[in-house]
Amino acid sequence: MISEALSREDLRLDGDELVLVDFYSDDCVFCERLAPVLEDVSFELPFVTIIKINCSRVAGISEEFDVFAFPTLKLYRAGEELDSATGFRPADALKTFIAAQLY
Repeated sequence: MISEALSREDLRLDGDELVLVDFYSDDCVFCERLAPVLEDVSFELPFVTIIKINCSRVAGISEEFDVFAFPTLKLYRAGEELDSATGFRPADALKTFIAAQLY
């Protein structure tokens, strides 16, 4: 399942589960292309929480999380950033990116 964070408070990053955050922008073509890939991955990896946050609408979020390009994907567990990637990823590459942090 994918949820949309409408504010910083909606980003729940301190749990024990693996969380993938998609930092995106309204005017980003690659962000639009990534959306259906995230949907597919969310069905194949239901144990990973996926949160999308629109950096065009949430003031200061890009600066707070050091996001300089879109889309930026960041993986978290227990509040700690484990890994990040910038740009479009096809489903297989995205699953590999996530799987590297499962164990």
